[in-house]
Amino acid sequence: MNVTLGVNNLFSTLKGDDIKSVPNNMTFKEITREDYIAIALEYKSKNINNKVIYYFNKALEVTVLTFGMENAKTANSYLSLAEAYLEDNSISEALLCYSEALQIRKNLFGTASLECSEIYSALGDIFFLENNLEEALKYCLKSLEIRNNILGEFHPLIAMSSHQLAYYYASLTEYEKALPLFEKALEIRVELYGSSHSLTADSYTHLAMCHYHLFNHSEASKYLSLALQINKKIYVKNDRKILICQENLSEINKHLSQNKKDLLNTFFNFFRKKF
Repeated sequence: MNVTLGVNNLFSTLKGDDIKSVPNNMTFKEITREDYIAIALEYKSKNINNKVIYYFNKALEVTVLTFGMENAKTANSYLSLAEAYLEDNSISEALLCYSEALQIRKNLFGTASLECSEIYSALGDIFFLENNLEEALKYCLKSLEIRNNILGEFHPLIAMSSHQLAYYYASLTEYEKALPLFEKALEIRVELYGSSHSLTADSYTHLAMCHYHLFNHSEASKYLSLALQINKKIYVKNDRKILICQENLSEINKHLSQNKKDLLNTFFNFFRKKF
């Protein structure tokens, strides 16, 4: 069944300034899910979240009427709505939409599909934001496991999931677990994007942070220096990323200098005792 809404229904839906947000290439002969999505995206570009949620809801209604619940487009509509709720900090509503989308994708593609891994990853981030780290780790591990089983060794989604999981472990101060995952993400990103990409810089930064907390100050300094070099190529001189990198590098190098002083003092104290 192909569901479209006529011009009268459209004007009953759009009010006041809403009409101004209708894309110029949209005709008023009929309104489809794609039209509602276009209006939602227009509001998204303006950061008007309540309108984004409203029109993604309208798109979902039309999608369900047109294609039914067990359809990939319906799952995608739920995902768009979930992201809109999340942007609005409406966590419970976002979780409900993600849950609906996940159930549809499980039915269509199977629980161990890449389509489901996308939602597992998103759920991991939500639970992390809610400080439910046990659930965050569960979903992130599930997402990474699926992606490892299906995708090649060097794939951007593997890098993303590895970095995501490493970040969760680091937040739990489990730096020994985080370190190899940050290293894996970096290896993939250097292979895929080269050594002058923002994602590579991000991996260097987090790897430096991990080494710093493991008291490997020389390694921390090395990786943060590499991140700073990349950021200087990408961003303007006083960009926040550059300033933070410089500040943190200065702090790390202070520790590195102190470590050298302590080592020299130990060395001289040893010889004083000997002679």
